[in-house]
Amino acid sequence: MNNTEYTEHEITAARRQARRIRSLYAHVASYIGVISLLSALNMARSFAGAGWWHGDPQANWTSVAWVAFGWGIGLAAHMLTVATSNRDDWVDNKADELLRRQHFAAEHTKLGGFR
Repeated sequence: MNNTEYTEHEITAARRQARRIRSLYAHVASYIGVISLLSALNMARSFAGAGWWHGDPQANWTSVAWVAFGWGIGLAAHMLTVATSNRDDWVDNKADELLRRQHFAAEHTKLGGFR
């Protein structure tokens, strides 16, 4: 077993990423569940010969496809966010850069520099 000591920042970042992944799993599970339910309802209604809107089974499947497509775009965006969200180093580096700029600007203003 590896006895590596982790910093508080590393532990916090790992937990944050684990929460994001758990949220993604819940999103995928709800997507699969809802699309499966809609498909099963459409199948049952189609076999019964009664369409939801116009009595046209093809129209019902098209509506489920649009729901799956639209929600799929949102799911893909969520996946992309989770895949790229482990960039805490970038956030930390950017925050340091902004603080240095702010400090630099404040020092130059005190000395009668720019601004």
